[in-house]
Amino acid sequence: MELRNINTFLKVAATQNFSKAAEQLGYSQSAVTVQIQQLEKELETPLFERMGKRVFLTESGMEFTFYANEIMRAANRARIFAKEKGELDGTLRIGGVESVCTAMLPDFLLAFHSSYPRVKITIKSGTTEELMEMARSNEIDFVFTLDRKICSGEWVKAVERKENI
Repeated sequence: MELRNINTFLKVAATQNFSKAAEQLGYSQSAVTVQIQQLEKELETPLFERMGKRVFLTESGMEFTFYANEIMRAANRARIFAKEKGELDGTLRIGGVESVCTAMLPDFLLAFHSSYPRVKITIKSGTTEELMEMARSNEIDFVFTLDRKICSGEWVKAVERKENI
């Protein structure tokens, strides 16, 4: 059973019109007709009574509406589940002053890697000014620094915490 056909069925049931359903779905009217015919053939029962340009649900169509809604809800839950369970991948480019890279990043990187093993991490070190320029030129994704506070609309502060030195 095709989800597309079930979705089309629900749209036709809601609009009571093949042409309006086609317009809302971005299909041709003939495509909607074919999808409904496929569904009716698969279910071995007529779902609509056609009267002129309007259509009305048959008794079987009314009963199937419940199942069609359940199927679409389950499909949407499955899509959400798949997106939530999808593993992150790609490359995370970190910039930091050398003292921060050696003192603070190892614990962070171990924890991050255990949560996101498919993410490749690259680290660049430099002075705060060099790192800010690397961020401006999109060479790194974020900057770790122990330098002065940077107050500018150009930057977004993700985390700030005091460190005992």
